[in-house]
Amino acid sequence: MSEVARRNARTGAGQGGAAARVTALEALVERYRLLVETSAAMATGLDLAEALGRAAEVLTKRLGVSRCEFLRVDARSGDFVLVASERPAGAATDVPRCSASSIGLGGLSARGSGGDERRPAIRYRDRGESSPGDLALMRERHEWSCVSVPLLCGKHVVGALALGDKRRRRRWSRDELDIVQAVADQAAVVVAASRPAARPPDETVYDALTGLYTRDHFAEHLRRDVTLARRYGQELSLMMIDLDGFRAFAERHGGECGWQALIEVAQLLRRATRDRVDLVARFAEGEFAVILPQARASGPEPTAARNVAERIRAAVATQRFVDRGGRREASITVSIGVAGIGIGGYTAEELLRSAEKALYLPERGGGDRVHVFGT
Repeated sequence: MSEVARRNARTGAGQGGAAARVTALEALVERYRLLVETSAAMATGLDLAEALGRAAEVLTKRLGVSRCEFLRVDARSGDFVLVASERPAGAATDVPRCSASSIGLGGLSARGSGGDERRPAIRYRDRGESSPGDLALMRERHEWSCVSVPLLCGKHVVGALALGDKRRRRRWSRDELDIVQAVADQAAVVVAASRPAARPPDETVYDALTGLYTRDHFAEHLRRDVTLARRYGQELSLMMIDLDGFRAFAERHGGECGWQALIEVAQLLRRATRDRVDLVARFAEGEFAVILPQARASGPEPTAARNVAERIRAAVATQRFVDRGGRREASITVSIGVAGIGIGGYTAEELLRSAEKALYLPERGGGDRVHVFGT
């Protein structure tokens, strides 16, 4: 080969490599955009059916499938119950209560553990590995492929996500299956949080005074949420909140008033954060912590942690608490430290240390302030 030919070959290979990188980057951007859209749909504060219905609509449109179903496990019967679905206009719907095999999950038991079977299961009608039951189901629905994945909370199955497509030549890519898995992880949190079973008086999970999550339960969720955020390239923020001079407040007005103030601050935190998305915990005596998935530390959007923190700070500062005389004339303020994944660290431990460092500055400055780590 001549030198000119070799140079042309190298140039062509370089151009091909650049094109491949651009294609990969475009795919990553598209994947992130879809995850943001489904996250927004499930973080609307609507009831479970409407929130998952919006997510199903997004997933159907962006993946181009003919069927998308979210199901939950009925606590009494153990059956999968249809919660939300998206299909073409005029398409028939299935009976809303079904077994695992009828949605392509094979022998998975809704009553049992999901184990490590958390990856999407894919079945093609024109391949020999599909079971007779799967083939019959796909023929009945006129589908050539189906994808299903259990929704897991820990190792327990709380629901399922099922998709179907009628295009014979469709072959599901790894990127598409990664998207399905990421959406299933998001939906599992929403479904688990909406389960109607009463919260047990388990002091390892719930704080007896405020009803918020405990420090140990918070730590477990923080590790899991940081892992998920890094795996799927999502934002995540952490807030540490300290009641300024809480011990002095309790000494001045009495322990009963101090406890009542903690309960009321916990209620303010619940109202200021996203239901079924953010996790609020009592961290110490007069200290709270909030995990905010899919939320930047700073930014113009209302869900950015700095903006949420400022709303909390203002709400507490304007609240009047019960004083020793039984009047609502006592006041208290909060200091808030915020850290976001990235500049605040890439592990749960690093993020927690950064949020605590951010909290230190408002406390030293007299309180009633918000500080974001790294700003």
